Amino acid sequence: MLKKIAAIRSDYNKFAKSEKLFLLFAMICTFLITSEYAVTKPSTNSIFLSRYSVSLLPYAWLATVPINLLVVSLYNRFLSTLGNFAMFFITIMITIGINTISAFYISSIYFLPFVTYVWKDIYILLMFQQLWSLIHTNTQISQAKYMYGIMFGIGGVGSILGTTFPSFFAVQLGSESLLLTTIPLY
Repeated sequence: MLKKIAAIRSDYNKFAKSEKLFLLFAMICTFLITSEYAVTKPSTNSIFLSRYSVSLLPYAWLATVPINLLVVSLYNRFLSTLGNFAMFFITIMITIGINTISAFYISSIYFLPFVTYVWKDIYILLMFQQLWSLIHTNTQISQAKYMYGIMFGIGGVGSILGTTFPSFFAVQLGSESLLLTTIPLY
């Protein structure tokens, strides 16, 4: 175990300063993505269940598959023309828009809980897909395997800390308002 840690440290010391910064920002992104998801998932689940009941959950899961396929196909189509950062920005802006609209209008627009519920699963997939593509375009594959382990460790911490918001503030703020707390995480 100590030899592995020493090998990882040795490899890390071989990174250029720009690679170390990239690793740092990749870890921050992973932390923020999982923190945001840890707030959004229970909030959207609660909103969906209170609006439609548990009987419609299987239909929402089934609807997620073709919608997910459509969104990923659109993402792949526009990725080559717009680039990684533009697609990242578009994904974030769509998510901020959905969460903000949901926070204020979810009780008055009948289909909005469904859209918010489905988007949360698509969002997490897109964010990690974009992060992985950035890692693969900016690092060697031998470095990427270390980065994944470190990033997922930091992501785990982010998800644990992110769950504190819905755990402690759901009753006081309400699930709709919790969606607004995710905006600073973007």
